[in-house]
Amino acid sequence: MRFEKLVTHSRGGYCFEVNALFLEVLETLGYSVKPKLARVHLSGTPSGRSHQVTLVTIGEDHWVADVGFGSNTPRAPIKLVANVEQQAGFQVFRFIEMEDFGYLLQRRVEDGWLDLYSLDLVFVARGDIEYANHYTSTSPNAVFTQSLTAALATAEGSVTLLDTILRHRRGEQETNVSELEQHSYFDVVEREFGIVVPEEKRALILARLYP
Repeated sequence: MRFEKLVTHSRGGYCFEVNALFLEVLETLGYSVKPKLARVHLSGTPSGRSHQVTLVTIGEDHWVADVGFGSNTPRAPIKLVANVEQQAGFQVFRFIEMEDFGYLLQRRVEDGWLDLYSLDLVFVARGDIEYANHYTSTSPNAVFTQSLTAALATAEGSVTLLDTILRHRRGEQETNVSELEQHSYFDVVEREFGIVVPEEKRALILARLYP
């Protein structure tokens, strides 16, 4: 079911879908991998453990592989070592250690460092993932139930959608911001993200976005 949505139908997904499938691929290829749950720090107040990533162990080294964190998704695995700047394409990341949260991943931005998410190496059971996934996909306080979102990495940068606001970035620079009009909304979504929204869902979406 997950493969059908993400690959066959090119719908994409959020972290509990894309990172779960990515973990299965890495495991099939013979890598030593474990799922981990992270706390999101983007708002300034850490969330619960609501973001799934993959911990890859190669020899004595641990790497965090993440393919599901929107426009801030690292473009390469990030080595789990503190206070070392690491390049991932045009992005620069680092981990810092925090007493209460373990390792905090930060991304360098124009005016300093942006806190992304924190994780530690505690064991994560299937039930932990199911609990976190249920909250993320059903809670009225979760971003995925409050807004319509999409993000796509491009060779030059990224394209993101938050409700009706479309943003293009080249590298670290925002190059265009536009507000989508109701009559062309789904045409733009299909053109920019390759997502074809079923006809039976369109009226409900438009009523929510353009009350």
